[in-house]
Amino acid sequence: MDRSRRAVSVGVASVLLAACGGGSGPAGAGGGGGTPTPGATILTKVAVDQTSSATATYLVKGGQYKISWNSTGCTNLDIEVKQLDGSFVYSKKTTRTSFLAIIPALPDGTYSVTQADPTCATWDILLESTA
Repeated sequence: MDRSRRAVSVGVASVLLAACGGGSGPAGAGGGGGTPTPGATILTKVAVDQTSSATATYLVKGGQYKISWNSTGCTNLDIEVKQLDGSFVYSKKTTRTSFLAIIPALPDGTYSVTQADPTCATWDILLESTA
């Protein structure tokens, strides 16, 4: 069975400019594996919820991250942070309506952040660097 995942868009993001000259670029610009486009905005915080875009991706600086989520009345949350080239995946299926976890070593790269349970109408996810 093919379950579609909802990719979600950036809420408020604190940013770090690429070391190769700064500048600005669209969030999510860059290579799928981890080499950002020069001048692209690299995120250290991604906030998403049920109203966010289904196709959003985010260029994220590597490091230790905390991931937290909250939901209302959801009994089967299916959360995933996935590097677009598939080389890194954090996933959690849970019945807990709110939770906090640590991702100790998220690599630099372009990611989707998803919650795939279609019966969960109200939820939010925060992925934030601990640095």
